[in-house]
Amino acid sequence: MVYNTSQSIVPGKLNVHLVAHTHDDVGWLKTVDQYYIGSNNTIQAFFQRWWRQQSEAVQNRVKKLVSSGQLEFINGGMCMHDEAAPHYIDMIDQTTLGHRFVKEEFNVTPRIGWQIDPFGHSAVQAYLLGAEVGFDSLFFGRIDYQDKAKRKNEKSLEVIWQGSKTLGSSAQIFACAFPRNYEPPTGFDFEVDDYSPIVQDDINLFDYNVQERVDDFVAAALSQDGRVNALYSTPTIYTDAKYAANESWPLKTDDFFPYADRVNAYWTGYFTSRPALKGYVRMMSGYYLAARQLEFFNGRSKTGPTTDSLADALAIAQHHDAVSGTEKQHVADDYAKRLSIGYKEVISDNVTVQDSSGKEIESQLLPLVNASVSIRNYYATAHVGKSPSSTPKYWLAFTVSVPPLGFSTYVLSSAKGAAATLVRQTLYESTGSQNDAIEVGPGNLKLIYSGNGGKLSQYVNKRNLVNASVEQSYSYYSGYDGSQDLQYFQITRVYKEKEHAEVEFAVGPIPIDDGIGKEIVTQITTAMKSNKTFYTDSNGRDFITRIRDYRADWDLEVSQPVAGNYYPINLGIYMKDDSTELSILVDRSVGGSSIVDGQLELMLHRGVAEALNETVCILDECTGLTIQGKYYLRIDPLREGAKWRRSFGQEIYSPFLLAFSEQDGDKWSNFKVSTFSGMDPSYSLPDNVAMITLQELEDGKVLLRLAHLYEIAEDKDLSVVASVELKKVFPTNKINKITEMSLSANQEREEMEKKRLTWKVESSQDEEPKALRGRPVDPAMLVVELAPMEIRTFIIDFSYKWSTTERKVA
Repeated sequence: MVYNTSQSIVPGKLNVHLVAHTHDDVGWLKTVDQYYIGSNNTIQAFFQRWWRQQSEAVQNRVKKLVSSGQLEFINGGMCMHDEAAPHYIDMIDQTTLGHRFVKEEFNVTPRIGWQIDPFGHSAVQAYLLGAEVGFDSLFFGRIDYQDKAKRKNEKSLEVIWQGSKTLGSSAQIFACAFPRNYEPPTGFDFEVDDYSPIVQDDINLFDYNVQERVDDFVAAALSQDGRVNALYSTPTIYTDAKYAANESWPLKTDDFFPYADRVNAYWTGYFTSRPALKGYVRMMSGYYLAARQLEFFNGRSKTGPTTDSLADALAIAQHHDAVSGTEKQHVADDYAKRLSIGYKEVISDNVTVQDSSGKEIESQLLPLVNASVSIRNYYATAHVGKSPSSTPKYWLAFTVSVPPLGFSTYVLSSAKGAAATLVRQTLYESTGSQNDAIEVGPGNLKLIYSGNGGKLSQYVNKRNLVNASVEQSYSYYSGYDGSQDLQYFQITRVYKEKEHAEVEFAVGPIPIDDGIGKEIVTQITTAMKSNKTFYTDSNGRDFITRIRDYRADWDLEVSQPVAGNYYPINLGIYMKDDSTELSILVDRSVGGSSIVDGQLELMLHRGVAEALNETVCILDECTGLTIQGKYYLRIDPLREGAKWRRSFGQEIYSPFLLAFSEQDGDKWSNFKVSTFSGMDPSYSLPDNVAMITLQELEDGKVLLRLAHLYEIAEDKDLSVVASVELKKVFPTNKINKITEMSLSANQEREEMEKKRLTWKVESSQDEEPKALRGRPVDPAMLVVELAPMEIRTFIIDFSYKWSTTERKVA
């Protein structure tokens, strides 16, 4: 029997698009390698890896399928990334890596976003990793069961999603939530373990059922109304059909967090799950950003180590069962191992610190807490296999100055006598019997602790006159009212030239011998009247308003007052009242909320048996994992906190890259290059702009991304158009050609804008002002304008002024 499989839309009928699709879990129940070479590997199409193993004949057949439209690349990233735990820069990097591969091999630019398995969906995914990479539509599966029920009833599963209040309709996208996650209608799921009857089309067999199966299919389609025309289709064909209908669609703003798939089943714990892996991913991400800059100045090696291995490992780590923390333990170990492989490609109590000119720098020795030393020694023994031969006693702190896109050299050496520039700090331990308050802080910021108990009680900033009562505590959520002790300690630091507090914590091991999972949280409590309202970031980018026990899209029935109010945090969380605002920034993705007015809460660690019974073993003894991390706290007058959140938040994501070497005697003075700046020494980037990508590509061209860090109206001085002078950013290079690209750098921006589909929003919505965008770059002036929240991506063709030898030295 021959079937007509040609595709066509029939006007006046319900056109049912049959889309055969797949998505890969690059690690979940099994590791990446186990999925690829193990059982059922024919359906685990890790395409790039498979592609490189094929003959030229097979590759040519695949290219024909792609050019005919029978095989379509959608999404096109190295993985289907999570949308809660990844930072937006990591999301961009992994998507760019995949898009450039698809472009180079097939000359294809994917048009469709396909996020059908992440556990909730972010605003940044919609506008940044959707519209700004050139997608015409975005399909996803998992939204809250109450939201889905309302949308199915109102037939509003398809919307126009404006994820950015700053960029508005200029970065909107047609979005569709599936009615049953990514499953087909009941009775039509043909996976191996499903019981849906297959289609038996041999009329001579007893179980011939074509008519029955067709009737079932038509009935399923008719339940959505109308006469039926079924066609083999793709997401692109479906999107084009929707656009051709020339209809108007409901407007969706903000995001789809938190996600519950049924009553009392919120998927919010994973915002914190596997905090060690989350911290490792974040650390490697900042390292990767800096390493690419070094690779640019040194020249990309054709034979030696490159950043490619780390790029691949980081891309895979963004998968929705990787940095999310939802994978099995051995899979988490594999992700960490891949990151470690990619990464690879002394202090006494009388020390002096000198800059490259030999000038002594003021420094401070901070004694290590005994508990911190014990943790260090335990983990060193676990990983190296033997106890450390020496134990550090101090942290050495000193202020450094580094030129833009450059490095500085500092020399640490043993002082022959007492170092005049060294300040020794003694450790104060509260005895619990003193009544006098303890004041901590050498600069404008003072933290006041009670003498009796040593608990934080007051936050005072002499410069801006902030004086607020603050308490900080630890607790845990559990399935019962347990009485087991929670093990933790913390160190709070206040730096002389900073106006925030740095809190370093260690939590664990988590006692789960009783079989009950526990989730460790810290709460910062103030007298602020926050009125149920707080703000959390979307993938480290936009801040979204959250209101406790409230959803803008439907009347929320609260079944879980804690889990149902938790949100993912990548950059920070803050709250405000009519006079002040309290901000907390984080060093990795975590979950957080404001469960009580005037209080912010972060979840720091979780232990809930496998898959989250994370352990460390020495010989045959295993203990639960202890998590070490930091968060940062600041209180500002109202409307003045954004500058710290944005500027210091970028520093947390992209810290200085430290490198060490040992020298004998006075040989340190013979450095070939002791300080270097890639920029004009008189120039630096504007305070509201960050360089988030500087990368030499395989063809010698350079990928540059500049990001405006502020939203519209977020800061009175910095939420304005900024300008970057490329001639001063690259003073020793001549720019032959600069081409503005889409966010993922797989097509020219101008070409993408010409192809962009203009979707209609239902007329009930108010007209919005046109979003501000930077003007095209003049090839002579070479000045890049960035409007608030704008990210601009360029491919630059340089003609280097310096020789290869000079470039290597630099």
